[in-house]
Amino acid sequence: MAYMAGNLARRFRSGRARSRKCPPSQTCVIEVVTSNFHEMVLDETKDVLLLYYTPWCGYCQALGPVLLTVARFFQNMSDVTIARINADENDLPWELYVTQYPSFLFFPAYRKDFSIRFPDSLARTAANIIGFMFEHGLKARKVVEDFCLSETVRNQMNELETSLRQVEEEKRLIEVKLREALRAKELWNHRRAVAFKSLKQTQDDLTKERELRVASEHLNKNLERQRQEVEEKVLKLVAGSKKVLIDLGAAEAKLNEKEKQLTRLSFASRRIVAENEELFEKLKKKETALQGEKKAVLELQKSLTALRRRTTQLEISNNILRTKLKNSS
Repeated sequence: MAYMAGNLARRFRSGRARSRKCPPSQTCVIEVVTSNFHEMVLDETKDVLLLYYTPWCGYCQALGPVLLTVARFFQNMSDVTIARINADENDLPWELYVTQYPSFLFFPAYRKDFSIRFPDSLARTAANIIGFMFEHGLKARKVVEDFCLSETVRNQMNELETSLRQVEEEKRLIEVKLREALRAKELWNHRRAVAFKSLKQTQDDLTKERELRVASEHLNKNLERQRQEVEEKVLKLVAGSKKVLIDLGAAEAKLNEKEKQLTRLSFASRRIVAENEELFEKLKKKETALQGEKKAVLELQKSLTALRRRTTQLEISNNILRTKLKNSS
C-alpha cells in the first residue's frame, strides 16, 4: 500500500562499476551497471548499442567476438558507444527490461525514448549489427554521410568481416580441440578408474591370499597337533591291546571250560526232559481219571442237591399237614 501511494521507492540491485578506463590503443566493450545506466546509456549525445546477457547463457558468450568487432569498427567515433549489461546482477525499470537473452537494444542519440530491438529475423553478425546501427542511429548515419561509405570504409568492413570469420574459425577449432581434450580426459578418467579398480581388486586378492596363508598355517598347526595326539592315543591303545590279548586268552580258556560244562548240562537236560515226558504221560492219564471222577462227583452233587430240594419240599408239606391236623382237633 505504501508503494502504491508513492511513499515507498523501489530499490534496484546494481553490480559493481568498473573504474578502469579503456586505453585509446585498445578496443573495449563498456560494462554497464544499474548505478551508471543513465550516464552511459541514456546520454542524449551518443548512439548506444547495449547487449543484455547473463553468465549462464552460452550463446551470449559466443557473441563476445561479434560485439568486439563492432566496437573495433566504431573505435574512433566518440559519439557511438558499444556496451553490455549483466541482467542477472542489475535491475532495471520495466520499460528497459527484456524477456530473453541475448538481446540487443539500440538507443539512438536525441531519441532515447525510441529504443529499437535488433530483430530476431536477422543473423547476429557484425555486418548486420553495423548496418542496423547505420539505419537507425543519428551519429552513426552522420558518419556514413560524412564518409559516404568510401572505399576505405568498405575495405575496413570487409577486413572486419574477414577477421570475424577468422576469429569464428579459430573459435570453432578451439571448441573442437576442447571437445577432443574432454574426450581424452574422459578416456583417461575411465582408464584411471579401470586401473584403480584393478589395483583395488589386486589388493583385495593379496589380502585374501595372506588371510588364506595364515589360515592354512593355523590349520596345519592344528592338524600336526591332532596327529601327535592321535599317535599318542594309538601308542596307548597298542600298549593296552597286549593286556587285552592276554585277558582275551584267559577269557577264551574260561569259555572253553564253560562250553564243556554246558555240553554236560545239555546231556543231563535231555535225560531230564525224557524223564519229564514219561511223568507228563502219567500225569495226563491221572488227569483224565481225575476228570472222570470229577464228572461223577458233579453228578452226585447234582443228585444231592435235587434230593435236598425234595427233602425241603417234604418238610414244608409235613408242616402244613401238622398245622391242618392241629387246627382240626
